[in-house]
Amino acid sequence: MFERKAILISENKITNLDDNDNTRLVIFDLQDNRVVGVETIEMNKDLYCKDDLLIYLSRKYIKVIYLSTIDGITNSKCIKLGIEVKKVTSIEEDKLLSFLYLIPPFF
Repeated sequence: MFERKAILISENKITNLDDNDNTRLVIFDLQDNRVVGVETIEMNKDLYCKDDLLIYLSRKYIKVIYLSTIDGITNSKCIKLGIEVKKVTSIEEDKLLSFLYLIPPFF
């Protein structure tokens, strides 16, 4: 069984749910703490509002999302949908996020 985690990235930095312009959603499939799949989705402000994005994440079976910041109301909605939010401040505590930050960007 695998676990799905997602990161919202804008200009090569982790961003929040409010900034959907030029943002990519990167979804990682993990099995036994190893990445077994990656999917990248280009976000567009015209296509996704915050609530639509949360429902989309839930339908994609995302269990954890990494964000720069999140407001209390949105965090409560994530909890109701079964999505755990991890902020950048918890980078040292998470194997996937700390590993990704150690890899130089590629283009």
